[in-house]
Amino acid sequence: MGDIEKNGGEGVKMKGDVWKEEDMRGMIDKGVDRFGSVDVMMNKGGIENEVGCREMRVDNWKKVMSRNLRGMFVGWCDGVKYMRDDGIEG
Repeated sequence: MGDIEKNGGEGVKMKGDVWKEEDMRGMIDKGVDRFGSVDVMMNKGGIENEVGCREMRVDNWKKVMSRNLRGMFVGWCDGVKYMRDDGIEG
């Protein structure tokens, strides 16, 4: 956010659980309420495992990947709906 604001831009940080679809939708809705549209979306939420790959077990890896990929997918799908409504293709 610092670089965006230093260069005259405006953004908003939001907090939610990427596993909860209602949290993801709520964050996108708040952004649209504040800025009027979705032009660019930084979908960066997720979890990480605190151990290295040598110590990580497969079930831990599955949990990290499942949560992170699902959050990205849900956020992307909801963000794209607003973009398409505004005529943004891509």
